[in-house]
Amino acid sequence: MPQQRSRLLQGFIGGVLAGFGARLAMGCNLGSFFSAVPQFSLHGWIFMLGMFPGTYLGTKIALHPLVMGKRKSRSRARNRSNKGQIPTRVQTVLGVIVGTAIVLATVYYFSVGQSKLAFALLFGAAFGVCIQRGRICFTSAFRELWITKQGALGRALALGMVVSTIGFAILMSLGVEARAEAASIGVFLGAIIFGIGIVLAGGCETGWMYRSMEGYVQLWFAGIGTVVGATFLAWSWEGLGLYQFLVKPFPAINLVNSWGWTGAIFGTVGLLLAWYLLITWWESRDSLKKLTK
Repeated sequence: MPQQRSRLLQGFIGGVLAGFGARLAMGCNLGSFFSAVPQFSLHGWIFMLGMFPGTYLGTKIALHPLVMGKRKSRSRARNRSNKGQIPTRVQTVLGVIVGTAIVLATVYYFSVGQSKLAFALLFGAAFGVCIQRGRICFTSAFRELWITKQGALGRALALGMVVSTIGFAILMSLGVEARAEAASIGVFLGAIIFGIGIVLAGGCETGWMYRSMEGYVQLWFAGIGTVVGATFLAWSWEGLGLYQFLVKPFPAINLVNSWGWTGAIFGTVGLLLAWYLLITWWESRDSLKKLTK
């Protein structure tokens, strides 16, 4: 439970913005960024450009004194954080029960001929373990660039996308169809709204899922807000004409069709490496200033 109950409202509002923005941008930072750029879809780069001002604005809002509130003493916060904590032994038993249920469900799906569901369940479980143990957090990757100027996560994303670019190129050459969405103003605006939302919520769709299971109550409210925001956008897609105005007039652009295979692969990898170097430079700015002084 957060020290300040206002964090629960902040998490909900952030979740609403994140859910709305992700749907407007045709995906969150997994669908419209981490996998879109390696699939050579131009909308992935537009999403990335929107994430910079979005997370910057979100950081400024989250750190504003009116939003931060008064800080409580560490002793009170420590006592409150330990209150109601589930013992480690109970957590272990619960983990064994959940793991056993996953195995039994997988066996059942295989036995009734639903192999796709079985593989989906296994993949989902493995993905959950990987993101939790690896502390994968897109929010931190962008947010820390503005707060602490630490770029380790940002560089990790850049290198991961370089590997993904090569992998997707191989799959596409074998006939797997790439996903490309409209390179629209809706993607840019959605990314800005999404960036603000994930910083306020304390995590993106990937982050709030595993952190909710770790017991972060604020992220429970962020998850509820995400569903509310995405649902409202689903209605306003036609109800308010957002699709007709912000998305429909713009074409889906795949860089392979525009630049050819050589240009798309080397161009994407080159831009990702340039982003890696830009993060490294941004990270070292304070050190360079101190040296020049």
